[in-house]
Amino acid sequence: MSRQPSRVRVPGAAPATVQTIAIASGKGGVGQTQTAIDLACALAARGRRVILLDASFALPNVDVALGLAPPRTLHDVLAGRCRLSEALLAGPGGVQLIAGASAAAPLAEPDARQLGGLIQAFSELPQAPDVLLIDLAPGAGPAVLGMLHAAREALLVVNDEPAAHADALALLRSLNQRYGMTRFRLLANMTFAQQEGQALHERLLRLSEPLALLVGLPGGGQAGLAERGVERLAHELVAGRLSLGLAGG
Repeated sequence: MSRQPSRVRVPGAAPATVQTIAIASGKGGVGQTQTAIDLACALAARGRRVILLDASFALPNVDVALGLAPPRTLHDVLAGRCRLSEALLAGPGGVQLIAGASAAAPLAEPDARQLGGLIQAFSELPQAPDVLLIDLAPGAGPAVLGMLHAAREALLVVNDEPAAHADALALLRSLNQRYGMTRFRLLANMTFAQQEGQALHERLLRLSEPLALLVGLPGGGQAGLAERGVERLAHELVAGRLSLGLAGG
């Protein structure tokens, strides 16, 4: 598929509208980062200009997973040592990456104002992305919750482990109680059949029922292999048929 022309911002014009999707999980080890990479590549293959931001402030690993050695990172941007555009790193399939701080120099978590400003800065790039994907740290820390709220669109990656269910529910509950968020998109990972993914989705729906949350799946409620879920999700995002999450209240 041919790539759509990159949007070049005219000086003095209003910032571009960037669809921002924060990707989260209740716990580590569920394949969240690989899902973020796969979704970024799938969207880029469909002609979207994609930036993947590694916002795991303590232990970033997107660059490690891709075998890249970034000369500049998010740490440099937030510390004022370089511009956001100068930290962009070419990744696979036309995806661009903003790497997180190195493990040797972990980054202190930004406050809510800084998080909002960081997301807004991507809209003001000379060539603004169509989609900004944010790979968050696992869990429900303040920066994770703040970034999910600032992004307004939430994709939750979960696998079929009891601990993953409990931690995912804790993350959903925290977002609901703190920010009134009621709608989320779920990607069932590490499942080997559609029935397994569907059962996982139904289990989380039952657990979240007291919170009146809407936890949906890409593909019209179908769940199955993670790769297919990512492809369906990318297709629906490009077609404009899907919004991943809306904050209520």
